[in-house]
Amino acid sequence: MAKDKKIGELLGIKQDDIAMLLEVTRSKWSMYALGKRDLPVAAKLKLAEMLAFVQQLDIQGNHHIAPIKKQESKTKKFLEEQLIINKHKQNITEDKLNSYKEKYEAAIIALQLTDFLAGKSREASKHNDMLLQLIKSNAATAIEKNGLDLQEQYILKLQVLQYEESLLKEKLLS
Repeated sequence: MAKDKKIGELLGIKQDDIAMLLEVTRSKWSMYALGKRDLPVAAKLKLAEMLAFVQQLDIQGNHHIAPIKKQESKTKKFLEEQLIINKHKQNITEDKLNSYKEKYEAAIIALQLTDFLAGKSREASKHNDMLLQLIKSNAATAIEKNGLDLQEQYILKLQVLQYEESLLKEKLLS
């Protein structure tokens, strides 16, 4: 069976089809494949001819065959669609990253401002102190919510998407 499988793989066809092409019965082909029987000379010659032809084929050079053209077209369309999806994901990721960065930076400014205002007026009212504490608390929450670790996740995600884009473009050009 191993001989048959190997020949079948080389020729790209099934056992039944090989037997019909060689004009022998399936059982005769099976016995030959198992090494228990020989093939008629005409069948051996035909098999040798088929194997010689297949060995000289350049599978990469068969772009003129209709099913291959169709597959290449489908592959190109798939890659183009993936490129569009990738670009969309990059835009979304970049927008989220920029949003996190802006909120983070604004919160840092708010913290610095509250420290400045708290230090500037020692005689500030209790209402003013409470307001500064609220602003400071909101800023600390915003820093935690939009932190550097979250930003790093989006930076990495963006880099992966950019790498994927370069691979897709490379595939489209080849």
